[in-house]
Amino acid sequence: KKVPPCYCADYSWYVSAIAKQGFTNACIEAEKDKAKINDKKFVTFQTFQTTRPAIEHSIVPSASDVKKLKHTTIQEVAKKVNFIHYGSCMFLNVIHDKNYQGVATNILVEDEQGDCIMLSLYNYVSAHENPSHIFPKGTRLLLLAPYMKNSQDDRSKNLMLRCDNPQCVLIYDDDDNEEIWSVTHRLHSMSGLTKERPLDETELPILREKGNNEFKLGNLTGARRYYTKALKYSSDVACLSNRAEVALREERWEDAFSDAKSALMIEKDHVKAKYRLAKSMIHLGMLSEASELANELLRRDNTSAVMKRLVEEIKRLDLERGGTYDFDLMRKDEAAIDRSTQKTRRFHANFASSSVDFGAIINQPSGGTSYRGCQANADIAEDELISSSKAFAYTRIDVSPHTSVEYDVYNSMIHKRSDIELVGHVVRLLWKRPMVAKFFYSLSAGDVEIDTELGRIDLPRVRRIINSNSFAETNEGESVIDKWKQIQQAKELGRQVTKADFEEQNALNDAKRGSGLWLRESLFNHSCTPNCTWTQVGDQMFIRACRPIKKGEELCISYTPRDKTFEEREKIFQSWTSHNKGFSCVCDFCKLYRSDSVIRRLSAEVHKAYMQAAEYVSLQGFPMAKASELVMPQRRRKEIIEHFRDVPDPHKPCIARLYVMEGTYIKSIGNHAGALEAFERALEIGYASRGGDGVEYLIDLWRIVGASMACKNRGQAYDSLSKVWNTRGFKSLPPSEAKIKFRDLTLHYAMPWWQDELDYGRQARICELIKDVCSNNGNTKKKSKKGKAKKHK
Repeated sequence: KKVPPCYCADYSWYVSAIAKQGFTNACIEAEKDKAKINDKKFVTFQTFQTTRPAIEHSIVPSASDVKKLKHTTIQEVAKKVNFIHYGSCMFLNVIHDKNYQGVATNILVEDEQGDCIMLSLYNYVSAHENPSHIFPKGTRLLLLAPYMKNSQDDRSKNLMLRCDNPQCVLIYDDDDNEEIWSVTHRLHSMSGLTKERPLDETELPILREKGNNEFKLGNLTGARRYYTKALKYSSDVACLSNRAEVALREERWEDAFSDAKSALMIEKDHVKAKYRLAKSMIHLGMLSEASELANELLRRDNTSAVMKRLVEEIKRLDLERGGTYDFDLMRKDEAAIDRSTQKTRRFHANFASSSVDFGAIINQPSGGTSYRGCQANADIAEDELISSSKAFAYTRIDVSPHTSVEYDVYNSMIHKRSDIELVGHVVRLLWKRPMVAKFFYSLSAGDVEIDTELGRIDLPRVRRIINSNSFAETNEGESVIDKWKQIQQAKELGRQVTKADFEEQNALNDAKRGSGLWLRESLFNHSCTPNCTWTQVGDQMFIRACRPIKKGEELCISYTPRDKTFEEREKIFQSWTSHNKGFSCVCDFCKLYRSDSVIRRLSAEVHKAYMQAAEYVSLQGFPMAKASELVMPQRRRKEIIEHFRDVPDPHKPCIARLYVMEGTYIKSIGNHAGALEAFERALEIGYASRGGDGVEYLIDLWRIVGASMACKNRGQAYDSLSKVWNTRGFKSLPPSEAKIKFRDLTLHYAMPWWQDELDYGRQARICELIKDVCSNNGNTKKKSKKGKAKKHK
């Protein structure tokens, strides 16, 4: 054939393209294969007038009737690049058995005319799957809505086919679809292939054995194909049961349930099918039915360790469904995560409080527009568990800090790599489990709601929903554990941990932190003074009340770290885009600060002074009292405190910091009672603005412990320390571990507020107080020594 100008027979460009992605071994293999396919005609270059960013596939046409789609070729599509050819389809054949996985899956394909090109598939193969298992050489593809562009959006680069919607790519066999066969007869004839004759039952064992062999090799896609091919000609119970196991490992819970059910309809006592049915029921929330099956299997074989583990797992899940979680077990699971598959060893159940209406329609008191959120239908106590869910989609990419971000060509923004992977994860879930699409598409997309046809993937809307509802794993995590690790790091360094140390460690940690989407938790709205707080253990999220909540009150969480200033939060809100619009918070806190420039200015002044004082302490070893006076004299502190006198406590978190600075200064001149009073006021304001959760609340209490001991008020010190011990941060740890961390953290954070220099006698008295609190399990009614406790407001 005559080769048009945009084609050439040079294979070296493909090798160099692989080399740019860092696939050294792949380049060696590609060079070896060069001679095998160097006679192929590859699209390499196309000049056109304008260069546009990548175009995202929206809802694609259905392949139910291929004859209605225009049949096109590589050469035809190359005539109009940067354009999605809706209403067209292209038949391709995979011509190389080495496929390479970067951000996209890159495979070499040819059309029925023998023209070749690289096909880049996004959101089809996960980072932990082998693309060569899914697209082995000889795989036939039906590509809907083909789209061709220059690599890296550079018109000097080679042309490539790009597809980001997995519903656009159909893999088919010779006997899959008579209509596809009738349309693609030329492709088969060009490739020297003939349609296989119908199989008879004598070949079923061969197909089943091939599927078993692929399963042993870890090729789940290949195993599923062989089992499916065999089941087209006979309902074989072994193939159904085995395909159910494949579906379990691929997390296709509905498919596993269906196959196991079908197998039991053929053979009602098939043990493996019952076991796999029970496993699928666990993930679909059918614990009662799963428990019946598991106990039945255990009665049949009471020596089976597998069945015993299944029964115990269901008992644990039943407890979790009631709100009782073993956090120590969950942390161990998270530490033992399989990095190759990103899966933990155990599945954890979801919990939803009956005291909350999730997704309730909330009417604004002023008569404004109603909106959807979460509302209490009964009084809720502080620290009560409200919701716990496993992530609908969760990604964590363990990469270096320098490669943890990627460019989003659709929104022209830099994103964390885990965020890019999250989009792919959600798209694959909607593709593999279309029955979950209804709830997913009901979430806010940050714009006017649009009905999306169920079963179809609308990529632009998927991205908007993720932008509006996803959670990024934060630095806060398990605060008690993190703070204890920081103390140990300081001991190893022989000095205080500086800001530079924090930034270096956070950069390493951020590269490993992931992003996730939790469906029920996405229903909680934002407030800068929230009454709920959220934490994660792996891909399990927990939302708790951080203050008492009354019936009828809306439940809100903070979408940003609670120690951020108003200006810092505003910048974060503006970075969240949906149709290039930022998020605007309308809580009472933001309304006040947005309308009062003086309050904004004073708050920023306090924040700057407090951070400067902290740097003087950590970097130069200044006492906090001296550092406070350097950055903001007492006269100025009192002026600002007076200005905020009529502002409600929840709306002046900056004043809590001023009271801490004021208390340290008063302590330095020997007025311990005045210092204690200032620290109590800091605790009150801090609790009002952020609730009784998080390490800041614990540090406030430890500060009062030290100041109370300085005032010889052991009773108040005991009560404050008991509150620390009874917080979830310590109660969720094993007792022995909790006591060690409790002792170390108390000595670190309480002692400086009692003494300026090391005093072993006073340290011994603090240790005695710690021992009393632990032995009494934080019970304030049992005091080992007399001491009048001062009541706290």
